[in-house]
This record gives sequence, structure tokens and C-alpha cells, in this order.
Amino acid sequence: MGKKSNKERGLDLHGYKHSEVELIVENYVLMNKPPFLLITGHSNAMKSICKKVLDTHGFKYCLSGTFNNPGCIEIFS
Repeated sequence: MGKKSNKERGLDLHGYKHSEVELIVENYVLMNKPPFLLITGHSNAMKSICKKVLDTHGFKYCLSGTFNNPGCIEIFS
């Protein structure tokens, strides 16, 4: 599937199915040290899945991005 993953930037979830995201995000956040980004795009469902994983594991995060691309979650710890 060749999705983008860059430890300096984060995990780009574009192209993943919602059914795949929970496991992919959980593996990524547990195997990488914050800070990093989860790039979700505009999908509220994708953001919700990511926030569920982050809350489960006690990560601190905020929604971030730019006016043109508000689809990011920034993870601090």
C-alpha cells in the first residue's frame, strides 16, 4: 500500500480505509516517540478513530493544521 510515514512529520492516513485505521494508528503511536502528526484529512470519522486510540493510551494531542488543510492531529506525549 505504500502509505507515507516519516518520523519527522508523522503518519499520513490518506488512502486508508476507516476499518484499517485503528490498528495502524495504535501501532504507530506506540512505536514512535512524540511529537509527531497524524494526518487525517477532512474526515471527521478518521479524526474520531484517531482520538479514540490516543485517549485509550493517554496521549496529549490537539487538532491542528492550516486553513487549507485542517486535517491534522498533533501529538505531544
